[in-house]
Amino acid sequence: MKKMLITLFLLGIIASKTQAQQMYGGSAFVFVKNDKGITRVLNATETCNNSSYSQVQSKLETSLRYIMGSREEFSSQIYYTVDRCVDGDGKMYGGAASVKVKDLKSGRTRFINATESCQNASISGAKRRLETSLKSVMSLSEEFETGISYDIDGCSR
Repeated sequence: MKKMLITLFLLGIIASKTQAQQMYGGSAFVFVKNDKGITRVLNATETCNNSSYSQVQSKLETSLRYIMGSREEFSSQIYYTVDRCVDGDGKMYGGAASVKVKDLKSGRTRFINATESCQNASISGAKRRLETSLKSVMSLSEEFETGISYDIDGCSR
């Protein structure tokens, strides 16, 4: 009986340490509308430094509100994708992303794409780099018309 209690105690410690090491990151997008009725899309990513789903969602919402214009308001729900990050899972992450953008001067739309090799330790790290790559090929007069679509792959080390 004593051995069983010690075993259960040790399993409890191991389980609590495993839970404490789980971190979360993710991405989100939302439609916003300005006072003239013009709609656009805001995208945000958050790295794996959050201890819960609700914490990463809160940080993503804060990021979206930060990049939102002073005369804009949310015109849709926030669409979240929360990723669980596991240290030491033996994988690196990369992938591809695409998004539709609109040129505010000409009104033309186009899709832009980005790829990232498997050199990121987490899914959210890969998403962050893909978002940065997409933004780097946008012209100053372009803005997102859709949320970013990610296709993330896990690769063995």
